[in-house]
Amino acid sequence: MNVVSAVKGGEPRPIVAPVAEADLEAEVLRVLQRATMYRLLSEALTYPCKEGMARLKVTAERLARAMQEFTSGLQHLGETIGRSTVEALASEYVRIFERNSPCSPREGSWNARGIGGRPALLADIAGFYAAFGLHVGEGLGDTEDHLAAELEFLGFLALKLAYAESSGNDEGVSVVREAMGAFWSEHLGGFVVPFTCALEETTTEEFYRAVARLLRAWAGRESSQLGVSLCQSAQPKSENAAEAECFTCPLSGRP
Repeated sequence: MNVVSAVKGGEPRPIVAPVAEADLEAEVLRVLQRATMYRLLSEALTYPCKEGMARLKVTAERLARAMQEFTSGLQHLGETIGRSTVEALASEYVRIFERNSPCSPREGSWNARGIGGRPALLADIAGFYAAFGLHVGEGLGDTEDHLAAELEFLGFLALKLAYAESSGNDEGVSVVREAMGAFWSEHLGGFVVPFTCALEETTTEEFYRAVARLLRAWAGRESSQLGVSLCQSAQPKSENAAEAECFTCPLSGRP
């Protein structure tokens, strides 16, 4: 604030807030916006309901005014909500996100993981969640690797990052940033781009096409900021292969 004055030798002298403080406030606001974007994308990939879609529309409209880089995509997403019924979106959700879908939202359904397969993948993701005191709720079943859960986790980390930055906790900032980068590198980075491409090609609902484009653009921005690479191609596994891995010990290699 530059309106308060201090008096020295009878002359009023304006007091200006340090530039560093203003920069910090702006950075915290940007991180909070990142957290909101993660939550929006997460909710867009969960089973649609009337209340959730109403929240999405309001959030998309507000973010569109705040995040100019994504204004067009966010505005389009909000517009598609008004042109679709919840019943139509729910029916499409079941059709395109079923287990044998070419655009499965589950990381373990993609050939992006090496030794250990799905059990090791789920254990690794659960380890990330547990390190920050979290676990998957009943809404997504027992799938820690559902993209909606992974995005919500990153949104939670963004909130922790904003708090650490606002309180001057440099160690906390470092820990959270490292966790975000590692989670992108080890998990989302391996399948999010192929997933969005498959989703855009598979769906008949413009809402889900808008979600795919926005998520792909967001992944590009976040990966650049975090210094991670995005895999551009991956193939979804067959239903039988994905199911078989659920019952295979990653150490023995035998059912």
